[in-house]
Amino acid sequence: MVYLEIHLKTSGEDGKMISQGKNKLFGIFLLLWGRWLFFIISRDIFSTTKNNTMKKLLFLLLIAPVLGFGQDTILGTKILTQKEAYKKNMMKLKKEYKVNHKDKIKPGNTSFNSNDRIAIKDVIDAYGFYWDSNNLDGYLSLFTDEAIGVTINAKGKKDKYYIKSDEQIESSKKRMDFFKINQMQRRHMMANTLILELSESYAHIRQYMTLMTTNKKEKTEILTPIDYIFKLKKVEGVWKIVYREINLDKPLDLPLSK
Repeated sequence: MVYLEIHLKTSGEDGKMISQGKNKLFGIFLLLWGRWLFFIISRDIFSTTKNNTMKKLLFLLLIAPVLGFGQDTILGTKILTQKEAYKKNMMKLKKEYKVNHKDKIKPGNTSFNSNDRIAIKDVIDAYGFYWDSNNLDGYLSLFTDEAIGVTINAKGKKDKYYIKSDEQIESSKKRMDFFKINQMQRRHMMANTLILELSESYAHIRQYMTLMTTNKKEKTEILTPIDYIFKLKKVEGVWKIVYREINLDKPLDLPLSK
């Protein structure tokens, strides 16, 4: 059976069906239309007195994909769980942005495009500036539409999500609103930047950062050092983040997701 896979940017628990109402309605419409068409055509074919076995067999083979659907399919449309969609996108990223040994960068190496390196560093710096200034649109503009986020807390628990999913965008908005209302000023103090891999269209970055906060313009404190991993790709001449991993040394005062 031929499936049309739907990739939805909706975050949820692993194993939870990801779907949208309009896709279901469209699938139901196609199902009803297919059965009606099957009834009309089959009535004419099977009512004929001439026993054309080959014609009937061919008809059944052609109509089978339209009628066949399983528990997780609607008329040939496969509804992916978040776990399946995440795994598929990760495999796609690994395959699409696999780099050769020659693309791995050693400290002091000059065999790279300096313009790309400056542009990549600019994206990483803008990441901190946009967040600290509560510029949600600017922050989201740094990522591709299907960018993957991973957060690993101080206890090693891993949380995976799509950065531009409706749930994550709403979570980011609430956090920024909370900072404004409570007069909390975040500062991402970007420090060591290490380029691990770099090609014409792919970059793998490791970035150390210290997260600081000033509450009600009175008390400033260090929340935690963070070890970032960024993977970027060039989209129409502009570097975009496709993968961001956050490794926390200690818990934050506010949860990063959900």
